[in-house]
Amino acid sequence: MNKSEQRMNVGGAFIILILIVMTMSVFAVLSIRSSSSEYRLAKKSAESIKKAYDMDSAATEKLAKIDRIVMESGNKGLTEDSFSEINPTSITVTDGALTTIEYSVADDKKSIEVRLSYSGTKCAIEKWKSVTDTSDTQYEIEIPD
Repeated sequence: MNKSEQRMNVGGAFIILILIVMTMSVFAVLSIRSSSSEYRLAKKSAESIKKAYDMDSAATEKLAKIDRIVMESGNKGLTEDSFSEINPTSITVTDGALTTIEYSVADDKKSIEVRLSYSGTKCAIEKWKSVTDTSDTQYEIEIPD
């Protein structure tokens, strides 16, 4: 028997096997990298959403404090000092009755701006605006009535 007749020809199958293993390895690395990026993005998104809900909660708590002050007084005999703990950005008290008040709750790049108007003890939310400030552009989202 000849030496060439005893040997099996496996060169082509071996090359295909190597290519398949290399291709699967590349896909595995890309998959791990992609999932890592998605995890970081999801974590960043969750933090951002938590901050937004915390700010909204703080704005709602301020609204409740203002409402409590107005209800307890019957919206009579109020002064600007009555709302000092709220730290409003603007306030209008006419004849001892609160007519409008504006306040904001701010974070590093986001804020919620609120404007309330009162008629007697009835409160109307005129503005509840979420503002996101980036270094280049300012995005505003206003929630209509």
